[in-house]
Amino acid sequence: MCYAGIMPQFTRETAREAQRKSAESRRANRMAGGQEKPQAAPQNPPADEFVSVRLARVRTQLNGIADKIDVVVKRDEFDAKQLDQLASAFSRLSEIERQLAGRPLPGSLRPAAEKPRRGAGSRVFGDL
Repeated sequence: MCYAGIMPQFTRETAREAQRKSAESRRANRMAGGQEKPQAAPQNPPADEFVSVRLARVRTQLNGIADKIDVVVKRDEFDAKQLDQLASAFSRLSEIERQLAGRPLPGSLRPAAEKPRRGAGSRVFGDL
């Protein structure tokens, strides 16, 4: 079965046409570059009233537990069990606060990869 009649041949003319379309596409993408950039996590404060109230409550509880940890550490009789319980509660509340505030986990957002610059030396084949 011969497909030569169905598929166009890759010639100088078709290569130039492909190069022209590619350059137009890159130019259009460069001009529209700042219009649509998706974000992985919202950086704005939460708009929902429930989330705002809950976030304020969790932050108040975090401050209270931090004060209790300071008191336990400054006592003459150091209670390791109580300190462990307070530290565990602080850790759980910190995770809840992070989620309510909309902050991602460390390392979950990757920085945008830098695209290599196209210079005069990047053209391997030259003009076709």
